[in-house]
Amino acid sequence: VQSAKMAALRTQSANNLKQIMIALHSYETANGHLPSTGFRDPKSGMERSWRVEILPYLNRQDLYDLYHKDEPWDSVANQEVLKKMPTLFAFPGTVGTDTPYLAVSSPDGGLTLSKEGKAPRFQDATDGLNGTVFVVETKPMVPWTKPVDAADIEAVRNTPIHNGLGFHVGLGDGSVVFVAGSIDPLVWKAITTRSGGEMSTSK
Repeated sequence: VQSAKMAALRTQSANNLKQIMIALHSYETANGHLPSTGFRDPKSGMERSWRVEILPYLNRQDLYDLYHKDEPWDSVANQEVLKKMPTLFAFPGTVGTDTPYLAVSSPDGGLTLSKEGKAPRFQDATDGLNGTVFVVETKPMVPWTKPVDAADIEAVRNTPIHNGLGFHVGLGDGSVVFVAGSIDPLVWKAITTRSGGEMSTSK
């Protein structure tokens, strides 16, 4: 029974990540680029999470409009938005306002700015979209509106969220796959960079 329950939670988490990847593709189609980690509002210069930026593409324009974009993520007003976390940002079986779904923000990571300081695009993943990780499940989790992501990819690999077995990743082609915590460190490094010259795939 416990095994079946864990399998169901794992499937639900994969579905959550799938919806997030679809939203990222919709965002890029509409804006011509992806939301970057450490996204800064063009008017206020205030930093906010890409998870906030994709809200309209998750049918949560109402929540996006409530977010005060000229204030820090933890301002009094934005704390109210934090409390209204969409269900798909939550790790199945948990309660609260923390999310395990973080973007790879290490150098040359999927949602990091380009070397020219420009917003990333899927076409920047010259290693191949089906071999480039953009979003990962991580442990520990973070407040979903906080502009913090996975800079330490080794920490992600070393602390697999699913009973120590592994974690899901969202690839640039929109697919979601399960990665074992025992994945070779060199392969893991290859698939968490978008233009490192490697053509590795986790599939």
